[in-house]
Amino acid sequence: MTTPFPTMEQVRALICPLERVIPEHFADANGHMNIVRYLELHNDAGWIHMSDFGLGEEHATAGSAGSFQTELHMTYLREVHVGDVVAVHVRLVERSAKAIHLVQFLVNLTRGEVANTFESLGLSVDLASRKVVPFPQPVAELLDAQLAIDQALDWPAPHASAIRVR
Repeated sequence: MTTPFPTMEQVRALICPLERVIPEHFADANGHMNIVRYLELHNDAGWIHMSDFGLGEEHATAGSAGSFQTELHMTYLREVHVGDVVAVHVRLVERSAKAIHLVQFLVNLTRGEVANTFESLGLSVDLASRKVVPFPQPVAELLDAQLAIDQALDWPAPHASAIRVR
């Protein structure tokens, strides 16, 4: 069964950690934004978003909590061009003691459409031991608060069938 895709209005109501104008060097030979730049935007937005939970780049030091992305799935819906203004919106789908499942939406504000989705599964790690561990209690509490907000939305998050919290 296919999950109905959210409207622009629904996506725009989600947290937005990143907004950017697409620079000239993001273009490829096909005249649109290169595939690696989608990943770059989602990665940048992910770091910013995870900072709210104590898992951002500024928190990543040996002996601290961190997270590693272990599964990714991107879907391209519309082209993005140089000069377009884009925003990344994030929805937490589910989590376990050691894993988090997110869906990010790249919205093209210039064209008024969702350009792509980026879905990821991340694992909580201790950056000193490099082992998967449960999220620290303060991080878990913040994640749970956001998960409650996102699960209360009146629309299901689209997701790849292969990505699941285990």
